[in-house]
Parts: sequence; structure tokens; C-alpha cells
Amino acid sequence: MNLRYIYLNISHEHYSGINEDFSNKFGYNTCFIGYYLSKAVRKEKIETGIYNMIYVLLSAKIKEPTVKLSECFKTIEITIPFDEAEQSRYIAMDIEERYEFYLAMLEKGYYLANIVCDVKPEILIGLHEKFRQGGYRNEWLFKKKRIKEYGINVVLDCVFTSFEFKLMLTVLDLKKNPIAKGCIYHTYPDYTFFYKTIKHLVITDKKLIITDFLDYKIIECKLEDLAKGIIKAKCINKNASLYIYSDETKEDFERLRW
Repeated sequence: MNLRYIYLNISHEHYSGINEDFSNKFGYNTCFIGYYLSKAVRKEKIETGIYNMIYVLLSAKIKEPTVKLSECFKTIEITIPFDEAEQSRYIAMDIEERYEFYLAMLEKGYYLANIVCDVKPEILIGLHEKFRQGGYRNEWLFKKKRIKEYGINVVLDCVFTSFEFKLMLTVLDLKKNPIAKGCIYHTYPDYTFFYKTIKHLVITDKKLIITDFLDYKIIECKLEDLAKGIIKAKCINKNASLYIYSDETKEDFERLRW
């Protein structure tokens, strides 16, 4: 089995001794790095026996790091001490310092995991360097399509940050000159809110539609509007609409910038 997942988090308050508000925000803030590394590491094809995940957890309840193997979940779980003083230092960090903190904790986790399984830490740390060189960004092309009937090309890009996930739509003419660009889907920074929700691009005679993994409609834009340079999207899925940025959820998004 190859290594496929790398994540950093804080477990439940009962196990970590870290309050739920802190751990909840921390989990959201670190997800985009874990998602980046999990995709990147699959290309390396690192054989790890029966384990496919390195899961690094922080805890205020321990003084020394621990390593735990879970055959059931196929996980190498590393727990690293994170006391109140370190939590205070974390809160005082600027955003780039936090990114480096996440990478440093993961790096510690790799070397500890390597004691029990050959996880090739030098390769994993190389992925960190690529992430740095890319400006700590996790962005990728979702779909692109030429819509000749309306005289446009559309390009959809995913932008996953420490604070949010956005699906960006760029409209160009047939010569690829830009017409308009805007966000058509804005949700929380956790892959559970987009991984199966934002799956397919469907073009009908009048609309651009994003569907989920079951082909249910999630977002739609009128092609007539796009051709005029108007980026206007409607979330038409009741469940998905609960988790998008809105007046009702605005405070939830803002609290992730702490």
C-alpha cells in the first residue's frame, strides 16, 4: 500500500486538553495544507505496508511525542506536545509564520513515523519546499470549456486557502481575451464541503451547471449573462446552500481569521 494521506489536526478536547473553539479553527486552517500534501504524495508512490496515512495530532496532555499504529484505519498516528505557552505563541503568529508552523509539526511527525515505517521523510519534506515555492497556495484547474454558441470560453479554478474554498469562474472570448472573473461558490475550508459537491461541469443550451458526484445540480449560471460579462451564480441545492458564504454564515467565516 502507498502513502496517500497526510494531515495535521487537534483531536477532541477530551483527548487533547485543548478547548474546542481553538481545535475547531485550527482544523479548518490546516486542512488546505493536508489536502495539498495528500494529492502531491500520491505521485511519489511511497510504499508503506498496510498504512496509507500519516496523521499528526497536537495535544496539551502529553510531555513527549507518541506514535500509534492503527491497522483498522491504516494510519500512523503521531501526537506531539502542544502546551498552553505554545498555543499562545501560535495565536500571536502572522499567517506565514503559521504556515511554517504547520510544516514544522508535520516534519516532526514524518521523522517520528519513520521510526516504525519507512515513509521517506526526505521526499515528504521536498513536497513542503514545493509548497513554499508556490507561495503556500493550493489552487488547481477544475474544468474548462469552449461554448462557441455564446462566443465564450469558460475556465473554472479551485482556490483552497486556510480560510475558505472558492470556485472561481473566468470568462474569455473565443480569442481568449478576458471578459469577466468572479466567484461562483464560496464555502468553508474543508474538503468535505467541496470534494463530492463540486464534481462535474454541464453545459445546456442556456445554462452552465455544476453538479455533485451523484449528478445533482449544485450551482447554475445563465450563459447569456456570462456572454455579457456578468458573473451571477445561484446555489440551487438546499443542503449545499447551508454552508456557503452568506449574511447568515459571515461570522463563522470571519472567526477563522484569528
